[in-house]
Amino acid sequence: MRNKTRRFMATFSLASFLNDFGSDIIYPVWPLFVTSFLKADIAVLGLIDGLGDAVVSMSQAGSGYFSDRLGKRKIFIWTGYLFGSLSRVGYALSTMWQPLIPFRILDRFGKT
Repeated sequence: MRNKTRRFMATFSLASFLNDFGSDIIYPVWPLFVTSFLKADIAVLGLIDGLGDAVVSMSQAGSGYFSDRLGKRKIFIWTGYLFGSLSRVGYALSTMWQPLIPFRILDRFGKT
């Protein structure tokens, strides 16, 4: 049992590190990417970020409730990391600012 816990913690730590590393690389260049590369207005950047933050605020209570109700935390942790990874792939594949909206919501939903 001890080895299983140790292996889980090592895997979880690596996933957390890589997720945070990916976020830290993207967020400093995010405004420049959206406004310069995708030619979006500053107001659009605010809309995209605002929607993402609203999703986090609304979904934290729901995910906490279901996590407590089910008593299973791992599925919520791994789902969050999966959402973050998928959203970053979506960012890379976007050629217009409109597809960024669902990817940003997905990314922020994974932060709950």
